[in-house]
Amino acid sequence: MENIRGSLNVKHSLVLLAVTASAAALPAGAQAAGALIPVSGLASEYGTNLEPLPGATVSVAEKPSLKATVNRNGAFSIRVPRDSKSTIVIEAPGHIRMYSDTRVRKTGDPRVVFGVPSLALAGALAGAANIPLNSSGTAPRKCMLFSLVVQRAARGFRSLADAKAFGPSGVAGAALSLTKGGKAVPNAKALYFKQGVPDPSLTSTVGGTGIFSGLESGTYNVTARKAGSRFDSYTAVCKPGRLIVHGIFSRN
Repeated sequence: MENIRGSLNVKHSLVLLAVTASAAALPAGAQAAGALIPVSGLASEYGTNLEPLPGATVSVAEKPSLKATVNRNGAFSIRVPRDSKSTIVIEAPGHIRMYSDTRVRKTGDPRVVFGVPSLALAGALAGAANIPLNSSGTAPRKCMLFSLVVQRAARGFRSLADAKAFGPSGVAGAALSLTKGGKAVPNAKALYFKQGVPDPSLTSTVGGTGIFSGLESGTYNVTARKAGSRFDSYTAVCKPGRLIVHGIFSRN
Protein backbone atom coordinates (compact mmCIF):
# COMPACT_ATOMS: atom_id res chain seq x y z
CA MET A 1 0.00 0.00 0.00
CA GLU A 2 2.91 2.36 0.56
CA ASN A 3 3.67 2.07 -3.18
CA ILE A 4 0.11 3.17 -3.93
CA ARG A 5 0.38 6.10 -1.53
CA GLY A 6 3.58 7.13 -3.22
CA SER A 7 1.73 7.52 -6.53
CA LEU A 8 -0.98 9.75 -5.05
CA ASN A 9 -1.06 13.41 -4.21
CA VAL A 10 -3.14 12.91 -1.08
CA LYS A 11 -4.13 16.56 -0.80
CA HIS A 12 -6.69 15.90 -3.52
CA SER A 13 -6.59 12.12 -3.88
CA LEU A 14 -10.08 11.95 -5.37
CA VAL A 15 -12.22 14.56 -7.01
CA LEU A 16 -15.98 14.22 -7.27
CA LEU A 17 -16.95 17.83 -7.64
CA ALA A 18 -20.33 19.50 -7.42
CA VAL A 19 -20.93 21.76 -10.37
CA THR A 20 -24.07 23.23 -11.82
CA ALA A 21 -25.97 23.08 -15.04
CA SER A 22 -25.04 25.87 -17.40
CA ALA A 23 -26.50 29.18 -16.35
CA ALA A 24 -26.89 30.28 -19.96
CA ALA A 25 -30.41 31.23 -20.95
CA LEU A 26 -32.33 28.44 -22.68
CA PRO A 27 -34.48 28.84 -25.78
CA ALA A 28 -38.23 29.11 -25.33
CA GLY A 29 -39.71 25.69 -24.64
CA ALA A 30 -36.37 24.17 -23.69
CA GLN A 31 -37.67 23.42 -20.21
CA ALA A 32 -40.25 20.99 -21.59
CA ALA A 33 -39.83 17.37 -20.49
CA GLY A 34 -37.49 15.55 -22.86
CA ALA A 35 -35.89 18.75 -24.16
CA LEU A 36 -32.10 18.89 -24.02
CA ILE A 37 -30.59 20.95 -21.22
CA PRO A 38 -26.88 21.91 -20.89
CA VAL A 39 -24.89 20.60 -17.95
CA SER A 40 -21.38 21.75 -17.09
CA GLY A 41 -18.81 19.49 -15.47
CA LEU A 42 -15.18 18.99 -14.49
CA ALA A 43 -12.77 16.11 -14.95
CA SER A 44 -9.40 15.59 -13.30
CA GLU A 45 -6.78 12.88 -13.03
CA TYR A 46 -7.30 10.79 -9.89
CA GLY A 47 -4.34 10.87 -7.52
CA THR A 48 -3.04 14.27 -8.62
CA ASN A 49 -3.40 17.81 -7.34
CA LEU A 50 -6.53 18.28 -9.47
CA GLU A 51 -4.69 18.06 -12.79
CA PRO A 52 -7.15 18.32 -15.73
CA LEU A 53 -7.93 15.38 -18.00
CA PRO A 54 -8.12 17.12 -21.41
CA GLY A 55 -9.38 15.17 -24.40
CA ALA A 56 -11.52 12.78 -22.36
CA THR A 57 -14.86 11.95 -23.97
CA VAL A 58 -18.08 12.51 -22.04
CA SER A 59 -21.30 10.94 -23.33
CA VAL A 60 -24.80 9.87 -22.29
CA ALA A 61 -25.16 6.08 -22.12
CA GLU A 62 -28.86 6.16 -23.03
CA LYS A 63 -28.19 8.46 -26.03
CA PRO A 64 -24.62 7.79 -27.25
CA SER A 65 -24.90 10.52 -29.90
CA LEU A 66 -24.82 13.12 -27.10
CA LYS A 67 -21.12 13.75 -26.57
CA ALA A 68 -18.67 16.36 -25.34
CA THR A 69 -14.89 16.68 -24.95
CA VAL A 70 -13.07 17.81 -21.83
CA ASN A 71 -11.04 20.96 -22.53
CA ARG A 72 -7.53 21.82 -21.40
CA ASN A 73 -8.86 23.26 -18.12
CA GLY A 74 -10.71 20.05 -17.28
CA ALA A 75 -14.14 21.49 -18.07
CA PHE A 76 -16.89 20.22 -20.35
CA SER A 77 -20.49 20.98 -21.23
CA ILE A 78 -22.93 18.33 -22.45
CA ARG A 79 -26.64 18.46 -23.25
CA VAL A 80 -28.82 15.82 -21.58
CA PRO A 81 -32.58 15.13 -21.69
CA ARG A 82 -34.44 17.16 -19.08
CA ASP A 83 -36.25 15.28 -16.32
CA SER A 84 -35.04 11.90 -17.55
CA LYS A 85 -32.64 9.52 -15.85
CA SER A 86 -29.34 9.90 -17.68
CA THR A 87 -26.09 8.02 -17.18
CA ILE A 88 -23.10 10.24 -17.91
CA VAL A 89 -20.00 8.31 -18.99
CA ILE A 90 -16.40 9.52 -19.11
CA GLU A 91 -13.68 7.71 -21.06
CA ALA A 92 -10.03 8.51 -21.73
CA PRO A 93 -7.22 6.40 -23.23
CA GLY A 94 -5.32 4.55 -20.53
CA HIS A 95 -7.98 5.27 -17.89
CA ILE A 96 -10.82 3.32 -16.38
CA ARG A 97 -14.33 4.10 -17.62
CA MET A 98 -16.60 5.82 -15.06
CA TYR A 99 -20.35 6.45 -14.83
CA SER A 100 -22.61 8.83 -12.94
CA ASP A 101 -26.41 8.50 -12.81
CA THR A 102 -28.13 11.85 -12.87
CA ARG A 103 -31.47 13.56 -13.40
CA VAL A 104 -31.58 17.20 -14.47
CA ARG A 105 -34.82 19.09 -14.00
CA LYS A 106 -33.69 22.68 -14.54
CA THR A 107 -30.64 24.83 -15.03
CA GLY A 108 -28.78 25.22 -11.75
CA ASP A 109 -29.25 21.60 -10.63
CA PRO A 110 -26.01 20.38 -8.98
CA ARG A 111 -24.13 17.72 -10.93
CA VAL A 112 -21.43 15.27 -10.00
CA VAL A 113 -18.39 14.74 -12.21
CA PHE A 114 -15.19 12.85 -12.16
CA GLY A 115 -11.71 12.15 -10.86
CA VAL A 116 -10.51 9.43 -13.23
CA PRO A 117 -7.73 6.96 -12.31
CA SER A 118 -5.31 5.49 -14.81
CA LEU A 119 -5.68 1.77 -15.53
CA ALA A 120 -2.44 1.11 -13.64
CA LEU A 121 -3.59 2.99 -10.55
CA ALA A 122 -7.10 1.52 -10.73
CA GLY A 123 -5.57 -1.96 -10.87
CA ALA A 124 -3.39 -1.25 -7.85
CA LEU A 125 -6.33 0.13 -5.84
CA ALA A 126 -8.55 -2.79 -6.86
CA GLY A 127 -5.85 -5.21 -5.76
CA ALA A 128 -5.50 -3.49 -2.40
CA ALA A 129 -9.27 -3.65 -1.93
CA ASN A 130 -9.61 -7.25 -3.23
CA ILE A 131 -11.97 -6.14 -6.00
CA PRO A 132 -11.87 -8.38 -9.11
CA LEU A 133 -11.53 -6.60 -12.44
CA ASN A 134 -12.49 -7.93 -15.86
CA SER A 135 -9.95 -9.80 -17.97
CA SER A 136 -8.68 -6.61 -19.62
CA GLY A 137 -8.39 -4.74 -16.32
CA THR A 138 -10.57 -1.91 -17.58
CA ALA A 139 -13.62 -2.33 -15.31
CA PRO A 140 -14.83 -4.17 -12.20
CA ARG A 141 -16.41 -7.55 -12.92
CA LYS A 142 -19.55 -6.56 -11.06
CA CYS A 143 -20.88 -3.13 -10.15
CA MET A 144 -19.12 -0.71 -7.81
CA LEU A 145 -20.49 2.45 -6.18
CA PHE A 146 -17.88 5.07 -5.33
CA SER A 147 -19.16 7.81 -3.02
CA LEU A 148 -17.60 11.00 -1.72
CA VAL A 149 -19.26 12.73 1.22
CA VAL A 150 -18.52 16.43 0.73
CA GLN A 151 -19.06 19.76 2.39
CA ARG A 152 -21.96 21.92 1.27
CA ALA A 153 -19.56 24.56 -0.07
CA ALA A 154 -18.41 22.12 -2.77
CA ARG A 155 -21.66 22.79 -4.63
CA GLY A 156 -20.26 26.18 -5.61
CA PHE A 157 -17.13 24.98 -7.42
CA ARG A 158 -17.07 26.18 -11.03
CA SER A 159 -13.54 25.13 -11.93
CA LEU A 160 -10.65 22.98 -10.78
CA ALA A 161 -8.99 26.23 -9.68
CA ASP A 162 -11.94 26.84 -7.31
CA ALA A 163 -11.46 23.38 -5.82
CA LYS A 164 -7.71 23.88 -5.42
CA ALA A 165 -8.24 27.20 -3.68
CA PHE A 166 -10.79 25.66 -1.30
CA GLY A 167 -8.69 22.63 -0.40
CA PRO A 168 -9.96 19.16 0.57
CA SER A 169 -13.77 19.15 0.73
CA GLY A 170 -14.46 15.62 2.00
CA VAL A 171 -16.34 15.09 5.28
CA ALA A 172 -14.73 12.87 7.93
CA GLY A 173 -16.68 10.58 10.27
CA ALA A 174 -19.63 9.77 7.99
CA ALA A 175 -20.91 6.18 7.77
CA LEU A 176 -22.41 4.96 4.48
CA SER A 177 -25.44 2.67 4.15
CA LEU A 178 -26.77 0.79 1.13
CA THR A 179 -30.36 -0.22 0.40
CA LYS A 180 -32.14 -1.91 -2.50
CA GLY A 181 -35.90 -1.80 -2.84
CA GLY A 182 -36.11 -0.01 0.50
CA LYS A 183 -34.33 -2.81 2.35
CA ALA A 184 -30.76 -3.01 3.65
CA VAL A 185 -28.51 -5.03 1.34
CA PRO A 186 -27.30 -8.14 3.22
CA ASN A 187 -23.57 -8.14 4.00
CA ALA A 188 -23.08 -4.76 2.29
CA LYS A 189 -20.21 -3.08 4.10
CA ALA A 190 -18.62 0.13 2.92
CA LEU A 191 -14.86 0.18 2.40
CA TYR A 192 -13.38 3.55 3.34
CA PHE A 193 -10.24 5.27 2.10
CA LYS A 194 -7.44 6.93 4.03
CA GLN A 195 -4.89 9.04 2.14
CA GLY A 196 -6.35 7.71 -1.10
CA VAL A 197 -5.89 4.04 -0.16
CA PRO A 198 -8.63 1.57 0.95
CA ASP A 199 -8.38 0.67 4.66
CA PRO A 200 -10.64 -2.23 5.84
CA SER A 201 -10.18 -1.23 9.50
CA LEU A 202 -12.14 2.01 9.07
CA THR A 203 -15.80 2.27 10.05
CA SER A 204 -16.45 5.75 8.63
CA THR A 205 -14.98 8.22 6.18
CA VAL A 206 -11.63 9.93 6.71
CA GLY A 207 -11.34 12.04 3.57
CA GLY A 208 -14.98 11.53 2.61
CA THR A 209 -14.53 8.48 0.37
CA GLY A 210 -16.22 5.07 0.62
CA ILE A 211 -17.17 2.30 -1.81
CA PHE A 212 -19.54 -0.63 -2.14
CA SER A 213 -18.32 -3.33 -4.53
CA GLY A 214 -19.36 -6.72 -5.90
CA LEU A 215 -22.94 -5.56 -6.45
CA GLU A 216 -25.46 -7.37 -8.64
CA SER A 217 -27.59 -5.54 -11.21
CA GLY A 218 -30.37 -3.39 -9.79
CA THR A 219 -31.23 0.00 -8.36
CA TYR A 220 -29.52 1.00 -5.12
CA ASN A 221 -29.74 3.95 -2.73
CA VAL A 222 -26.72 5.25 -0.82
CA THR A 223 -27.07 7.37 2.31
CA ALA A 224 -24.64 8.89 4.82
CA ARG A 225 -25.05 9.56 8.51
CA LYS A 226 -23.04 11.48 11.10
CA ALA A 227 -24.17 12.83 14.44
CA GLY A 228 -25.35 16.41 14.10
CA SER A 229 -25.23 16.37 10.29
CA ARG A 230 -27.70 15.92 7.45
CA PHE A 231 -26.83 14.72 3.95
CA ASP A 232 -28.33 14.23 0.54
CA SER A 233 -28.61 10.66 -0.77
CA TYR A 234 -28.38 9.25 -4.28
CA THR A 235 -29.80 6.44 -6.38
CA ALA A 236 -27.70 4.43 -8.84
CA VAL A 237 -28.58 1.80 -11.43
CA CYS A 238 -26.01 -1.00 -11.29
CA LYS A 239 -24.98 -3.14 -14.24
CA PRO A 240 -22.00 -5.51 -14.52
CA GLY A 241 -18.75 -3.65 -15.14
CA ARG A 242 -19.96 -0.23 -14.04
CA LEU A 243 -17.94 1.99 -11.72
CA ILE A 244 -20.50 4.58 -10.64
CA VAL A 245 -19.34 7.73 -8.86
CA HIS A 246 -21.42 10.26 -6.96
CA GLY A 247 -21.12 12.97 -4.35
CA ILE A 248 -23.19 13.04 -1.16
CA PHE A 249 -23.51 16.66 -0.07
CA SER A 250 -23.84 17.94 3.46
CA ARG A 251 -26.97 20.00 4.08
CA ASN A 252 -25.49 21.76 7.12
